[in-house]
Amino acid sequence: MKNIVWLASYPKSGNTWIRAIVYSALFGQMTIHKLGEMIPNFAFFASQLNARKFESPGQIRHFWEQAQSQLCQSAGNERILLKTHNAAGIYDVGEFPSRKYSEKAVYVVRDPRDVAVSYSSHFGLSLESAINSLINESNINFRPEDMSRGEFLSSWGNHVKSWQQVSIPILQLRYEDLIENPAKQIKKVLTFLDIKPVITIEDIVTLTSFEKLAKQEKTGGFAEAGKNDFFFRQGEKSQWMQFDEKRFEKLIIKFEPVMRNLGYL
Repeated sequence: MKNIVWLASYPKSGNTWIRAIVYSALFGQMTIHKLGEMIPNFAFFASQLNARKFESPGQIRHFWEQAQSQLCQSAGNERILLKTHNAAGIYDVGEFPSRKYSEKAVYVVRDPRDVAVSYSSHFGLSLESAINSLINESNINFRPEDMSRGEFLSSWGNHVKSWQQVSIPILQLRYEDLIENPAKQIKKVLTFLDIKPVITIEDIVTLTSFEKLAKQEKTGGFAEAGKNDFFFRQGEKSQWMQFDEKRFEKLIIKFEPVMRNLGYL
């Protein structure tokens, strides 16, 4: 049964915004504390299949296939919406995401210069360290105190290209286009996912505005926030322009073709 729908992105690129949009369309409300329950991170399910403690963040990949299979079996004819930051592709353990269990995917991409700024704040890194993470083709996202939730990111460029080449239907969105015209992009998402919203597009735009989401976090916190800052920090485009543009030269040298193809250069 192909009933997994992936909401995918590189970290700090708009994945949570897409989840909020889908959640609002389905339930007519927006509660950030329920996002993880209604549209959970796939890494959680894969991590539950290992009876012993993970010895390395990469160990989780051995449980990807089994987790997808079990999720589909338990869901029956129901759709499963899952968040992931994993890069797509053929690994030593097989294909991810598995075409046997996957229906389609929404992939949101963001200017890597802005990703670096947000990544730096979220993970408590210097901007230079964040940029080095984005160009690291072996980058894995995990918590040192708990290696069971590792996600294979690779570099920003590899991540983007990997999801552009998946063998399932995919809708690619730019974070910047969501900011410029949220109503238009929300319609695209819901049409692609065959979701008939229980409220108007205008209401979804209002419920999922950055201001609304940030206010909820400031009032009651958010489990996905970093240790050093709010999760919903600024939500703007071109934040990188606050810095000396020379600091982003590594990103441009590494990813110029991909950035140009996406309209970032």
